Amino acid sequence: MAPSSRPASSPLNLQTPSAKQKKERILQALNKLNDRDTQRSASEELALILHDMDPDGLPALVACLCTTASDQKVYARKEVCHLLGLCGSMQGSLQGQVLQPPLLGRIMTQLKRALQDADGGVREAAAEGFAQLAKGLQEHHEGALGGGLGNPVVKLLLECIAEQKVPQQGAAALALGLVAPYIGTLDASLAKDLVKRLASPIYLSPANLLAALGSTAPLTLQPSGLIKVWCVSLSAPAAWFKQDAA
Repeated sequence: MAPSSRPASSPLNLQTPSAKQKKERILQALNKLNDRDTQRSASEELALILHDMDPDGLPALVACLCTTASDQKVYARKEVCHLLGLCGSMQGSLQGQVLQPPLLGRIMTQLKRALQDADGGVREAAAEGFAQLAKGLQEHHEGALGGGLGNPVVKLLLECIAEQKVPQQGAAALALGLVAPYIGTLDASLAKDLVKRLASPIYLSPANLLAALGSTAPLTLQPSGLIKVWCVSLSAPAAWFKQDAA
């Protein structure tokens, strides 16, 4: 008897009927987001797809979500940011799969594009998506990443703030404020750099950055922003500048 010619299984083989059908279902739902008559049902469909996702289909889902173009309707672009953020909230092995390369990099690249979107609602949705990823990373790594450059979300958002793109700067600062509860206190050297940016005439989005750095919890009035320790001492920022001038 001749040996079986059945192909070996692979984590994601888009040629198999089941995987192909899953991808087509995702793409059809994404297309429906552009139609006002079907966008609500499409959102529900995509949420169900995300809920029922398995490890084999996850790369295809992320790939489809990351093909969102700027010519799609605002509702569609916002919903994609929301879904990408929800990917970071998956449980168990799916969360671990999302929050490491290559999927994490693809998701953050798409959300970074959305931070530059012409629509403010899309930029806000992207900021919320980054917060979801930061929360997922905190859970997955049990807080070990903290508020330094070892945290991929912090690193990317700081890079966005350093770029001279006004809408992106403001949205990235908003995102930093939203991720603050999930990263602990920002590293002192990074906090110092952000405080100095507030005084720079070339930084054009100071309001969101100031809120991200020094916000307080409404009920307790305790520091809840990026600088949870330094802002207790009001002389600390001034001391930073004196050291540079010396």
